[in-house]
Amino acid sequence: MAINRLAILGEVDRFLKEGRTEDAISQLGLIIEANPNDFPTCLRVAELCVKAGDVPRATALWFRMAEAHAQEGYLWRGVHVLRIARRLCPTHREVAHKLADFFLRSDDPENAIVSHLVVAEHLERVGRFSEARQEYRSAAALLPIWKLRQKELKKER
Repeated sequence: MAINRLAILGEVDRFLKEGRTEDAISQLGLIIEANPNDFPTCLRVAELCVKAGDVPRATALWFRMAEAHAQEGYLWRGVHVLRIARRLCPTHREVAHKLADFFLRSDDPENAIVSHLVVAEHLERVGRFSEARQEYRSAAALLPIWKLRQKELKKER
């Protein structure tokens, strides 16, 4: 099905000016249906979903984009997508865990630990202490991997 991308984007801008976020999301969905690998549009839809309060839909989009980048061999692009997700949803634990997983897959345990710590500190600030404790435990579980990586780096020097 051929679509008129410019016309749809014009409609999206009009809907957003009118405060009709859901309508804008559905119009952008037409573009994504025609080209599922249109990552800038997927990012825009995910951001609008967060604005509309539909975090699960946004998370699904971010995970799909991150995995698609990883399958194409661009693991760091996937990390970038997940960092955007973490910025928009700082307490979302699934995002933190997926980001930590991507860091581990790219042999970067230090940033995997930091990913958990950022979420833990945010949860602590908002008074969600039991969840924060779980994130601190996840970070601590990665310390042996980080220490091993540090030893390997010393041997290489």
